[in-house]
Amino acid sequence: MCRISIPPVIGAAALLMAACSSTAAPPATSPPALQSPAVATGTATVSASTAAGGGLDRCPPARPLATLPILARPPLRPDDLAVASEGGLWVSDPDGGHLARVDAGGRQVTRVEDPRGPEGIGVLGDGRLVLAEQRPNRLVTLRPPDPTVTELVRLPPAGANLGVDGIALDPARHRILIPDSAAGALRALPLDGGPLVTLATGVGRAVGAAAAPDGSVYVAAEASPGLLRVDPGGGVHPVGRLGDLDDVVLAGGLLYVTALGAHSVLAVDPAGGGDRTLATGLGEPQGLAVLPDGRLAAADSTSGLIVAIDACGG
Repeated sequence: MCRISIPPVIGAAALLMAACSSTAAPPATSPPALQSPAVATGTATVSASTAAGGGLDRCPPARPLATLPILARPPLRPDDLAVASEGGLWVSDPDGGHLARVDAGGRQVTRVEDPRGPEGIGVLGDGRLVLAEQRPNRLVTLRPPDPTVTELVRLPPAGANLGVDGIALDPARHRILIPDSAAGALRALPLDGGPLVTLATGVGRAVGAAAAPDGSVYVAAEASPGLLRVDPGGGVHPVGRLGDLDDVVLAGGLLYVTALGAHSVLAVDPAGGGDRTLATGLGEPQGLAVLPDGRLAAADSTSGLIVAIDACGG
């Protein structure tokens, strides 16, 4: 397989998880105000024009993993992804307890240790990262390459369940979207300061989110149904037929998801719920990111590969 270069990020693109080794701070009840993000990571920034774009009839044929361009094979078990402002990708490895940045040639150039289970990430306008740490079930901020973290908010105790997984930024509404995996809820944290807000409950083990232009939020869950739409008023509606999902992004008017049970990456029409398979044969498909050239980057934890997938209409 050839390595495909990742083009440099256009504008203030974002990234993901990073690590630290400091003692957990007390729970935050009213987090400090944060600078709003310029671009969301892990989920594509969405403009109002995307609502009418795209279509499943413009999707390319499904391709098996072995035929997909390899973006990187980092020395870790890749989980969540985010486009790095320096170019390349940030990759998290909650099992190994670290995250890495791979450059446009797929080489690891930065590595940050975090024994607390680094998962989802977002980048703020001032260059700091927001990172979900699964074991303490909290969100922290940090400024790489410095691994020191500051606790932003601590979620309710996870008990015997795994804690927070993916997160997403909603720049249009100045908030962080937090699928509270252990509680089966969708929460939001205002970027301008304020307490945690519950947007919906009863969404299963929610592990990914994507903001829509109309204020709705699409939630990916390791459950059935696996894709849900949470209305601005809090109503929860299933979208399509898929189950056991791990991540979701919105780009060009379509949703893209990683399906753990189906070992595939699919496009989903948010209006009708129809879907098209884009990639097959992934052992454990996890994180998704939208690359600057419009393709998708997908992480397969089993093979250790990060691959490029053509989006619909690309």
